[in-house]
Amino acid sequence: MIVLLITGEDYSAMKVEQEIGIEEAYKLTVKNGGKLTIDNEILYADLSVLKFGDVDPTFITFIESELLDYDQSKSTNFYVIDTEVIK
Repeated sequence: MIVLLITGEDYSAMKVEQEIGIEEAYKLTVKNGGKLTIDNEILYADLSVLKFGDVDPTFITFIESELLDYDQSKSTNFYVIDTEVIK
């Protein structure tokens, strides 16, 4: 499983999703060696590509529905990357 982790100031994850898109943010982060900092007039965010072994999709659903705080996820969030879709 590959995850794009986005952390930063208020609304960083949401702004990356809206302004750049997760697929493009992933590609830029990989191209930059797996870590990327975006610091401009729109946002400040740190992006990291993390690789894990097999993870049960129901566990991810559990994390998202039971442990991830909606308001906090606007600033810090993770996105499971489907490498079959993103080339």
